[in-house]
Amino acid sequence: MRNICKIALFALAGMHLAKPFVGVDLTIPLFVVTVLVFITGIQIMDKGFRLITFIFLGIGILLLFWYDHSFITWAQAANSLTNVVAIVAIMQLFAIPITIGEYDKAIRYWISRSSQGEKGLFLLTTTGTHFLTSLLMFGSIPVMISILGNTLKNCVSHYQKFIATATSRGYGLAALWAPGAINLFLVMQATGVAWSSIVLPGLLLAFIGIFLSYFLEKKLSFASNNEAPIQIDQGNLPRREARNKIVHLIVVLASLIAFVVLFDQRNIGAATNRVMLAVALVTLLWTILHLSKPSFSETLRNYWNKDALKTIDLAPFLIAMGLFSGALEQSGFMIILQYTLQSYVNGLGLSAVAVIPLAIIATSLVGIHPFITIVMFGKILTPIELPFSDISLALCLALGGSISYIISPFAGVTIAIAKYLDSSIRDVSIRWNWLFVLLYFIVGVLFAYYWGAWIE
Repeated sequence: MRNICKIALFALAGMHLAKPFVGVDLTIPLFVVTVLVFITGIQIMDKGFRLITFIFLGIGILLLFWYDHSFITWAQAANSLTNVVAIVAIMQLFAIPITIGEYDKAIRYWISRSSQGEKGLFLLTTTGTHFLTSLLMFGSIPVMISILGNTLKNCVSHYQKFIATATSRGYGLAALWAPGAINLFLVMQATGVAWSSIVLPGLLLAFIGIFLSYFLEKKLSFASNNEAPIQIDQGNLPRREARNKIVHLIVVLASLIAFVVLFDQRNIGAATNRVMLAVALVTLLWTILHLSKPSFSETLRNYWNKDALKTIDLAPFLIAMGLFSGALEQSGFMIILQYTLQSYVNGLGLSAVAVIPLAIIATSLVGIHPFITIVMFGKILTPIELPFSDISLALCLALGGSISYIISPFAGVTIAIAKYLDSSIRDVSIRWNWLFVLLYFIVGVLFAYYWGAWIE
């Protein structure tokens, strides 16, 4: 069953990559593969995800039956978010060259060489997590904790808070711009705003968040008398090799961004396909560079056996959510809701720019995943006449999702960090991050509005 699921998952990714370049309609073949991914994936996924998956699936099916839609409408609804499933599957492939090239050792080396006391180490840990997240997404958390975790236990004050705040914020802020961030992909899909229009403000907003986090912790948390350099095991990696590996990582990330921008400018592929295409191309080229390494075959085998289904929980969930949102669009209910909301938006005026991310954050605190609210709010609000630009709307949606990953006790990243550090989920999510989130929310909303006004 697991092997069938893997084959179906990568077949789905391959079809999405090929879709803009083939002259035939792939709706039905894509639907067949989507059903196979759902049936095999639902049996493997975590029980905690199954309930919400079946709720969205059930509501979507009822709506499609109620309005007696055609088979092709069913297929289009089920396929509507499978491009997000595809980008998740393809992004995971970055783990192959990173493992073969042992790039985690280079990260350890440069953090150990560059850190000066707790303050400098906190900034480096946040930045390192942020950088790795742009390539590995969720996989960056165990990598950073394995690099620094045991080493820092006796070196920094408030070890658990130190690691939890640095990694959760570094991870959450990457959702504002990283090419493979599902959060951003859903924003693009819901609003129609291109990644190339979001990446620069998203990156600037992420950097603002990193430095706000650093200065906040510098003021409130770090021991004033602990300014001596912290000794971290550098491993046995030569300086030149460590430098070359870091340069490789920077080139990979820069190439990824450059390919997406190039594909946008040249109109290569579909708008929602270009990030996926760039990731697949860069991963392929990067992996080919490691063909001669002795560990190549073993790494591929380990990836297929252990890592290929690491994010399988997302596939059935996104398929069910796509079916639900597609059915909702076809039902006509969306138009009624948009008409109703228009009057409220008119009454809110410019304050609506703060209400949107606030609603996403508030609902995440009671367990509603940002994936759901981003898609719903984006699809509902994009056609409405808003007192700010579409780019501001896209940034507000991305901001709400980004902050939700940091402060929601139900977010996968906060649960994982709490588990790795043997800490309370409440401490990791709310207690240690609430002040940063409050300040960053204010800064982020102002930035989103004024950037959109300036661009327009």
